[in-house]
Amino acid sequence: MSEIKLPESVLVKSQFRAIEKTYTEDGSTFRIVVKLRFDDECGNGHNTFAMTGSIYEKNSHGRWVDLSGGCIHEDIVKHFPKLAHLVKWHLTSTDGPMHYLQNTVFLAGDRDCFGGVEGEVRLWKYGVQLPNGNPLWMSGSWKAGEIYSENQEYAEKMVEQIEGSKLIKVPSLIHEGKARELEAARRAAVWPEASDEVLSADPVLLRQVLIDRLPFLMMEFKAAMESLEFKY
Repeated sequence: MSEIKLPESVLVKSQFRAIEKTYTEDGSTFRIVVKLRFDDECGNGHNTFAMTGSIYEKNSHGRWVDLSGGCIHEDIVKHFPKLAHLVKWHLTSTDGPMHYLQNTVFLAGDRDCFGGVEGEVRLWKYGVQLPNGNPLWMSGSWKAGEIYSENQEYAEKMVEQIEGSKLIKVPSLIHEGKARELEAARRAAVWPEASDEVLSADPVLLRQVLIDRLPFLMMEFKAAMESLEFKY
């Protein structure tokens, strides 16, 4: 997204802070440790924000035993409600949320991973219809007077060579499409207030709307990182 003017940032190899809390539930003692990171630890060439956590339980011998960890955002918000506003920024980098355009447009759309809507032809078979009714082998079944290939050029050459034949085509593969995943699209775009109408717009229009709002989104992201006293 080099064509978009985003807030300038300074690459940092290691920048994090940890917050922890000990608590008791049902007679057992637990400790939750939250790690907030905003750096280029992964070596991707840009700083990325991540919020992860680990939960430990103290056993009967007084030792801490690892119970769970990773993106335990529900637990983090439960014990540190002031961190709730940071959940939406998880895995956002200084160039935008992860796969911002691609993920949002795909999730909001009704096209499958091959780019087609339900019922749209994905691949054609090109055929030669013969002037007589002689049976020819076709994709595992017999059909009188026709032979098929997925190579259009090959079929056209056969038509040139067989007098009285003609080129035909039939669907070989049909797109399945997909259901629109609007809530997931809102999360991918870090845009919880986005309307169904905007997200369901033509993919080209939606992409442009996303590009136009990105600089403002990243100014908000910068403010959030600096509020944590991270160097942006």
